[in-house]
Amino acid sequence: MTKQILSSMGPTIYFDTCLVGAVVKGDHPAQMPALVALMREHEAGRLSIAASTEVLGEIEKVPPQYRDPHLDVLRQLKQLLGANVRWIDETTTSSVQSTDEDYEKVRHILPGETDRRHVVHAIKNHVAYFATVDTATILKHRLTLEATFLLTFATPADIVAELKLPTT
Repeated sequence: MTKQILSSMGPTIYFDTCLVGAVVKGDHPAQMPALVALMREHEAGRLSIAASTEVLGEIEKVPPQYRDPHLDVLRQLKQLLGANVRWIDETTTSSVQSTDEDYEKVRHILPGETDRRHVVHAIKNHVAYFATVDTATILKHRLTLEATFLLTFATPADIVAELKLPTT
């Protein structure tokens, strides 16, 4: 995959995998005007939208016949550096642990391993916003996450409203 790094004067917004899928499938119609606005601002260099290797890993699980449009969207995003976190799996029955303080904090907040890794990538790369429509597992813990980390967790529509971006 080709890295595309844009210089931007604005904030960096981490796109959760569900947003890459939403851009491709249009399956979150209420968020589409905000997603279009964010992509437009990203293309103009006024903000950066970023993704991590976790997003790529999830896209690689999409059936091959549907994968290319997801990869096309991912190629448009700034690629974050690896989180440089040492993962430990001491036994085959234990959950993944880490020697990283941020990961351990996230582990006590979020139940899902993939969600934890997404959040750690965003934290380690100092993004301003974590954009997602995942209300069941990430946004459900928004207040605790925001109290623990210097990162705003929100839907694309909430981010567009906070940044006062036009949606038309």
